[in-house]
Amino acid sequence: MKKIVSLLVAFFAMTSFSACMWDLDSTTDMSVAEQSQSVVVFLHSPTCGYSNAAREYVTETYPNVAIQYIDIDLPGNRGYMKAASQDYGLGKEIATPVICFGNQHIEGWDYNKRQMLDIYIQPYLKK
Repeated sequence: MKKIVSLLVAFFAMTSFSACMWDLDSTTDMSVAEQSQSVVVFLHSPTCGYSNAAREYVTETYPNVAIQYIDIDLPGNRGYMKAASQDYGLGKEIATPVICFGNQHIEGWDYNKRQMLDIYIQPYLKK
């Protein structure tokens, strides 16, 4: 019984982490960096725990900031991840969320990324 529980826990941990990684191989002519000059662009996957934690923090802490949330799991939205990869030199494998602030970005989510967000979001605060 312990082995079954351990296997299930390992399986769910691996699948939830893999839902936070994206493998890209083609190019696009979109530009997320340009789009994020006037609004924060928040690329996320609803199946990614890190994306959900980051979104919760942002919406609770910065309710008055204009943010464009883009669910990259929806058909047609994968191009935004490709554009972010090109704009910010993220490489072929990308962790979610990707939060874009003009020429700056945050990839993934943890305490240090939260501190970076608090700095990068300042120009977007409504005065």
